[in-house]
Amino acid sequence: MFDSCLQERPAYDLASDFRSMRGMMCGRKWGAIVRGTDATLHHWVKALDGSAGKWIERHGDDVVLRSTSFDACETAEQVFEQSVSEIEKLNSVGSFCRTSKELLFHGVAGIHSEGPIDKYIFATGVVGVGAEGFAGAIVSTVEGVSPAQVESKEQRYLKKLETDWHLRNALKYLRQARSESDIVDIWTAIYDCVDALGPYIGRGLSNRKLAAIKKRGNEFRHVHTRDKSPDERRRLRAQADIDLQSIEDTVRDILDRDDG
Repeated sequence: MFDSCLQERPAYDLASDFRSMRGMMCGRKWGAIVRGTDATLHHWVKALDGSAGKWIERHGDDVVLRSTSFDACETAEQVFEQSVSEIEKLNSVGSFCRTSKELLFHGVAGIHSEGPIDKYIFATGVVGVGAEGFAGAIVSTVEGVSPAQVESKEQRYLKKLETDWHLRNALKYLRQARSESDIVDIWTAIYDCVDALGPYIGRGLSNRKLAAIKKRGNEFRHVHTRDKSPDERRRLRAQADIDLQSIEDTVRDILDRDDG
């Protein structure tokens, strides 16, 4: 069972160590230590086999997301910034496919070819280096779960998101819209999502329908809900659900095409 309560190493003053971090990390690889429910971690182990440039490893008690996007990073701070983007993409795809709960970033792993990993903890935007590492060899499975033999839907989608920031933003805003409870925030996310889909006008979502949804989004994101009756607020929410479904169907059609 995944340990959801791994002990965090206390951070210490990094004034001198951070300056030499680039040199310290020569010969090491990078990863993002992630947390999540057992089901979520198991799901991503099966969904990622490395062909999309991402895979999951187990290092001692830690579950680590590896990505080829970390290869160009020279410091733990750079890996942290890149990890935010990578985990957001995974969470956006997982939410869109409704296949997993969210992964949470826990820290940066500096990985040696053998021996313990170094753990870097970020708190309130400041990087801290753990006082000790974790022993454990790199493995390709987690708790006996192996990547699927057939390419997963999530992995196919992730490959498209790597080269299409319009779709990446659309999925991000769809996820926001589905997670918000305030009607104004929902419609703001819908407006942003439709705006991101601009280049795909005519590809599954008609100009007229897209324009109508965007117009509603622009209008309703400025609504003062406290001035609306309960019935009006329910109507706004019901319309949001209808438009979100239309947008999701369009995004799914684009993602499932064999043109990229």
